[in-house]
Amino acid sequence: MKQSDLSQSNRRNNKTDNQNAENLRSKVQKDLDQWRKKLKELSFEDSLRELDTLLSKLQNDEVPLADLQAHYLQGKAYLAHCQELLDSVEQELVEVNLNENNSS
Repeated sequence: MKQSDLSQSNRRNNKTDNQNAENLRSKVQKDLDQWRKKLKELSFEDSLRELDTLLSKLQNDEVPLADLQAHYLQGKAYLAHCQELLDSVEQELVEVNLNENNSS
């Protein structure tokens, strides 16, 4: 095979790889958007349960290599949701304490 044929073949392979990577990023982003919508409906306890299930799958090598990025991002989304819920409760407690101190 000629050098020019190899170069053309490599360019086609690179273009296909880039398209596959872009398709995967697009799918992961769509999935992540769906998870975030689902998260808004979950309680703190449900989010922790989902995160625990996800971590168990990752620790037991139940997740195919191709799905690791999506699972990692999903885990980050669950964790961020839990933090948002905790921050909200903390803010409510601070406000209650301020109101109690001002009324005394």
